[in-house]
Amino acid sequence: MQDDLRSIAENTGTSFEASSLWSGSIWLSARLAGPRSYSQSYLPPGLHIGVGSANISSFSDRLGGFATSSPVITAMHVPEGGVTFDTHVQPGSAHSFGIHLPPSEDEEQHALVSRIQRAVEGRKLAIIEGPRANQLMRLVAPVEPWFDDASRGLLMQSRALELVASVSALIDGSLEIVARRTEIKHACQVRDLVEEDLSAEHRLDNLARKSSISVRSLTSSFRQTFGESIGQYLIRRRMEEAHRLLSEGLSVNQTAYQVGYKPNALTTAFRRHYGYPPSQLGS
Repeated sequence: MQDDLRSIAENTGTSFEASSLWSGSIWLSARLAGPRSYSQSYLPPGLHIGVGSANISSFSDRLGGFATSSPVITAMHVPEGGVTFDTHVQPGSAHSFGIHLPPSEDEEQHALVSRIQRAVEGRKLAIIEGPRANQLMRLVAPVEPWFDDASRGLLMQSRALELVASVSALIDGSLEIVARRTEIKHACQVRDLVEEDLSAEHRLDNLARKSSISVRSLTSSFRQTFGESIGQYLIRRRMEEAHRLLSEGLSVNQTAYQVGYKPNALTTAFRRHYGYPPSQLGS
């Protein structure tokens, strides 16, 4: 698992650090900025607990998934055979800290681990959002470079124990079991269709038909999942892509074609979005 996570981190410009806890492993990853990325991550059997923050959507066929741009705590028991999560991370920062304890872990020796496992075993992915997740974001802070190897491992273990204790304390009252919510799945499917071709028209009726739901359900689920309408999302992403292309030296005319605008319309939309015309970046 650590090798898979390390490979993903390298491909997305993310720092990665790993240690051990009992017979399991601990990992810490962070990036201050980065591109949109997609990965298929295999998670081995056992108990997985994590905390992090990113503009992310992640789903598996067996355990469901979630989509959020806020801090979140996750807990799940991966059954025999493991699971694969399809994960999309949008541009920007991403921070996470997590634990994997394999099925061989002696649960009787670790009562808090056993308590969490009993709560999540045989169920879908569980998440905790809100103030409690915000409070635990301190666990994703980078380890200071002046710690030597032994000290770094001890610090990582102390963070892991705090995460275990916190999730165990929350397990009875505040854990929200999130099944594979259909509305989130559809919203992410539409988001991916938009991202495949930002220059396309993307009519709502066409997107709804491809997702096999009504326009009303689609617009509602998209806003609930991503906090903005499909139209707002498309404009924002077109402007971000236009900014990138112009910064790389493309002309306003070339950029307009690639993001689905006529040059004059791009100039108007770009100025409205950024407060200055695209000519300041383009050639």
